[in-house]
Parts: sequence; structure tokens; C-alpha cells
Amino acid sequence: VGEAGSGTLALARQLEPEVRILGGSLVYGRGRQMAVRQPYGAWAGVLQTMRRVSQPLEASWQELPKLMPGSREGARLPAGTKYRLMQEIAGYVRAAAARWPMVVLLDEMQWADEASWDTLDHLVDQLADEQLLICVTMRTGVEYTPAAERRAALAARAGSHELLLSRLTRDEVKRWLEAALNHQEVGRELLAYVYRNTEGNPFLLTQLVRALAEDGSLWHDGTRWAWKPASELRLPVGFEGIISRRLERFSTGTRAVLAAAAVVRREFDVALMEAAGAGNARAVEAAVDEAMDAGVLQYTFERRRKAFLFAHESIADALVGGMAAEELRRQHERVARALETRGEGTAAEIALHYDAAGAAPDAYRVALQAAADAEALYALPTARDLVQTAARNAASPEELAETRVRQAQIADALGQYDEEEELCDLAIDWYASQGDARRALTLRRMRERARKELGQPARRSLDAL
Repeated sequence: VGEAGSGTLALARQLEPEVRILGGSLVYGRGRQMAVRQPYGAWAGVLQTMRRVSQPLEASWQELPKLMPGSREGARLPAGTKYRLMQEIAGYVRAAAARWPMVVLLDEMQWADEASWDTLDHLVDQLADEQLLICVTMRTGVEYTPAAERRAALAARAGSHELLLSRLTRDEVKRWLEAALNHQEVGRELLAYVYRNTEGNPFLLTQLVRALAEDGSLWHDGTRWAWKPASELRLPVGFEGIISRRLERFSTGTRAVLAAAAVVRREFDVALMEAAGAGNARAVEAAVDEAMDAGVLQYTFERRRKAFLFAHESIADALVGGMAAEELRRQHERVARALETRGEGTAAEIALHYDAAGAAPDAYRVALQAAADAEALYALPTARDLVQTAARNAASPEELAETRVRQAQIADALGQYDEEEELCDLAIDWYASQGDARRALTLRRMRERARKELGQPARRSLDAL
């Protein structure tokens, strides 16, 4: 646990070689910063990786196929419950861990949805003597208050241990610099400059030193390291400034590939970048190599897949922030079409890209599909938000009326009867104006049931029909 740039993921990655020595595996999932949070998003990657690594598909899963497309069982079975889905996730993870030692790394959990946290709690309740270590990373800060409450509950459980990563002290920064400079003595002036401009944030410290080297302000003369006087150093301050300066030094082609990858906001491979219009395979590979050498990109935990992700989310933020609005819109559309064509990503993820691109017909179509997927996972608040996305992109009064019906149905399931009543009123007005008496009557019945739940006498409801 720590602030942005404190090194939570970098520290957790140190578990990977250790668990491999023991003949085990590390599997990775992460919460993602999205306008609509994906149900069970932190677990989707974990389950897919476990399937590739150990393939524990010995039971007939009823609910897991909804999170794991391509599973052999389950599509023909009747619907279950959220509890059963969590039970199957827990059983799947435990079955995988029974084969060999396993570390489940859940990264950036401050952005995880409630279902992901509920599943984590449920799994911890089920654990007995499995060879399983669950590692959770998350950021601190007042903006993450809901996640902090879940973190506190998790930390209070027996067997849990919380490690808080704070900023480095001045002396720790000095030791880090000396280690980076081959144990050479660091002058007080350089140390003061570095500490003043990073305040001991590990990620920012790394980026600043790299920027000094790339800027020619820090160099190795063949014998020892040397640097300009602090009074001559002219680097911007803060995450965004330092990262933007480093990104400016990349070639135009590399910046284009990185910008496309930043819009994707997920792990990516060369083929996806090529499909998203970032360049041909050779150009993308060259850009990835340049960015890997600079420490901007890193491999995912499954290196054999040759997929990559940004070393830190703030790098993607800087890239997106530097794009012109029209180019950003076009890139969102290219990414959406690439993901949809290749069968990658979730419907919610694709719908949000189409929405950001202003591609209304596709956003409407895919958002409704995503809402249905969320309902199948018992994530009704997410389904409601996705239907709202569809409503925002409705191209006709008919499409808007259809979204209002879907929203009313979800409001009913959530017990939000006042909202259901209002949505029914709006939809009834349109269907009645179109002469669709049958649909209008169905909606009137729905509205009167909602009014009954709000306390309206049954006789009055009957009279209204």
C-alpha cells in the first residue's frame, strides 16, 4: 500500500522469481480506471491466466463461462446467483493452487469494482491449507476512501499482513543514488536537487535520473559519473513534467505507438497495435524496443505471450494528455474497432472507447450488449451505467425509449421504484404517441407495480390500468 509511484507493483514483482524457484506460478489481475467499472474486472485476468497455466477444468462450471469465454462447460446450464459465481471463482482458484504453489497478484485495487472485492473476501473465507499467497496492491489517498474501507477490513483478517510503502528519506535517496552510480560518492548539491524535486517518491526519482542522463546533464566519462552543477539543471518538476520531457525524446513513430497503447489502457501486443493503426509490425516492434530500453514499457507477467504494459499509469496519462482532441477521438475509434474485430477486451471496454470516439451507433449497440453481460454477472449498478451510455448515444426517439425501458427494468430489480416510475412515464409517452398500445399497457403495468411498492393503494393501481 502506498501513494502513486511508491513502488507497490515493483515490490510485488519480486515475488515472481521466488515462486518460480519453488515450481509455482504468479498470476496477475488488476483494477482499471474506467468510467464504468468492469464486473469482476480484477479477477478476469487471473482466471484466464490460471486457465492457460494449469487448466483446472475438471468440474462442470455453471457461472464461470460468463467470465471465461471458451470454457467447455456451462453455456447450456440455467442461470445461478452471484453467490454461486463467487463460489466457483474460489473453487477454480483453489483447484489451480492445489497443483503447485501460486501467487495471485491483484494490482491497483483502488479501482476495482465491488464484485471484485466481494470475491476476494469470499475466497479468503474459503482458504484452508492451499499453497496460495494473495498479494493486493493499492494506492492511498482521500480519493480512494471506499477502497480504503475494504482495505481496512482485509487487514483485520487473521493471516493478513499490510506493508505501507512511504516515501524515501533523504538518506535513503542518497544510498539509492550511490547504488545507481556504481557506488560513487554523491555530492551534496546533486542530492539536494534530486531530493527537492522528487520528495523521495521512488518512481519520480527513477524518472528524474533517467531524464538527467537523457538530457546530457548526467553522464559517464569512461571512468566515473559526472553531472552539471545544480544551478544549470533545467528540468520540469512533477510527474507530468518529467515524464513529458522524457517522452519528447522518443522518435515520432515511437510516440505514435505509445499514444495508441495509452488509449488502450490495458496490456497490449504488437498485433493489437498494428490493428489499431499505430504502424506496421516492424515499426511497432521498433517502438516497443525503444520504450523497453527506456524503462517506459515492461513485459507482462506472462512473457511468453510477448505482451507489454506501461511501467506506470502516469506515463499513459501524460501521453493521452498530450494528444489533440480530434486525434484522441480517432484513436479511441481505431482501438475500439481493433478490439472488437480481434475478439479482445470486454463489451464494456469497447463500448466506452466507441463512446469516447463519438461513434454513436456502435456505442449504442455495444453498450447494450455490455449491459446484458453485466446483468448476467448480477452487477446491476454497472448494467444501469452502461444502459445510460447507450441512452447518451441513442440515434432516434425509438432507441431512447428502448433504453428507458431497460433502465426501468434495472431500477425495479434494484428496488429504486421512484426512478422506475419516472422512466416508465417517459417511455409510455413515446409508445402511446406512436400508437403502440400493447407496449404502452405493459409499461403502465410496470409503473403501477412500482407505485404499489411506493405505497399506492391497490385499488388506485387497478383504476389506472
